[in-house]
Formats: sequence, C-alpha cells, structure tokens
Amino acid sequence: MSDVISTVLELSAHPDRLDDGALEVLSDIVARHPYFDAARILYLAALKCNGSSEYGVECGKALFFLPDSDTIDRAVDKILSKREL
Repeated sequence: MSDVISTVLELSAHPDRLDDGALEVLSDIVARHPYFDAARILYLAALKCNGSSEYGVECGKALFFLPDSDTIDRAVDKILSKREL
C-alpha cells in the first residue's frame, strides 16, 4: 500500500505527469482501492486532461464514493489548474 500512496502523492505534486502511463496506473489503483478518494480524483483528472471519453462514465461512478458532482469538478479543476502553471 505504501507504493500506492507514494504514487498518488507523486502525481498530486506533479500533475503534469498525468499522461497515458499515469492513467493506466491510476485505473489499476482505483480498481483495487475503490474508496481511495485521492486516487479517484487524480484518475478523473488524468481522464479529463487526456480527453478520454470515459471521463463522464467514471464521474458517474465516482458519485458512489464522493460527496457530490460539484466537489468532484472542483477537485479535478484544481489539479488541472496546477498542471497549467
């Protein structure tokens, strides 16, 4: 689990690394740890910044684990705004 946390922390600190490889890693983490909110938000951010058609579907799934869609949108946008700096 510490490798998973390290990966999520690293990607959180460097959202510019949310490429296809990170998307695959985050997908695996979310599948294995569905209640790991930080990983799920990063996964959604990676989907959005890579223009994935799965973004809407995964946002719907995230609503089972996260409070509401506004919270999801704000968190994803905050990560992506750091990427643009």
